[in-house]
Amino acid sequence: MRWRAFGLKTRFGFDDPADTGIAWGLFSASFPLAGPFYSACTIEPDFDKPQLQFHLQGQVEVIPLRLAFALMAFLATPATIRAFIAFIRARK
Repeated sequence: MRWRAFGLKTRFGFDDPADTGIAWGLFSASFPLAGPFYSACTIEPDFDKPQLQFHLQGQVEVIPLRLAFALMAFLATPATIRAFIAFIRARK
């Protein structure tokens, strides 16, 4: 699974403009953590009124064969097999 395109536009505000400013400071500090999605994110504070608006769009490429291999690798682990056996025994 691979992201082809990603876009996020957000506008938010709280009753108290000070709360909006605190949240805006936290969001601004966390922007660099978004990595490659940083340039595709737009977050705007609204100090005038309380609101929350989102516009999210994306395009994902899924390769079924890779997904099947990952699923088989997960199902073949000893922990998954033990959990499945314990589940079956608990149902009896």
